Amino acid sequence: MIVRPAALFLEGLDVNHDLVISRAELDGAVAGLFAAADANHDGALSPVEFSLWTETYFGTAEATPGRVSFDANQDGLISKSEFVARLTQLFTDYDANHDGSITRQELVQRFEARAPGGDRAPSDDRSGHSTHGGRDGGGRGPGGDTDGDGH
Repeated sequence: MIVRPAALFLEGLDVNHDLVISRAELDGAVAGLFAAADANHDGALSPVEFSLWTETYFGTAEATPGRVSFDANQDGLISKSEFVARLTQLFTDYDANHDGSITRQELVQRFEARAPGGDRAPSDDRSGHSTHGGRDGGGRGPGGDTDGDGH
């Protein structure tokens, strides 16, 4: 089982600590998140500003979803509307049952390691048996994506 950096970020939006992230909690956070990331207050996130933001909120600048998936018009800058749209899409991607909220179960994903050539790699379940646990589809993230960026 794994929790992707984006899932850790979403979990941090649970301001009422009920272990469920509501759409209202996301909506209430995005303006402040953008303002905090926009260090020079020019209304857009430069690559450096975005990198610092992902490092802070996702744990690493290399986390997915990355800058390119936020920059919808590919102009090198992330506007507030692009930022809001991508975080909204991220929320939607994790809301597996489409009920407008994300539970802990929706944040945790099965990860299936693959051996070279695409075969499942056996894992040691500490009982001496070889196991092949995992999600059908080869460890796909929310919405069936393979890298957890929602696309």
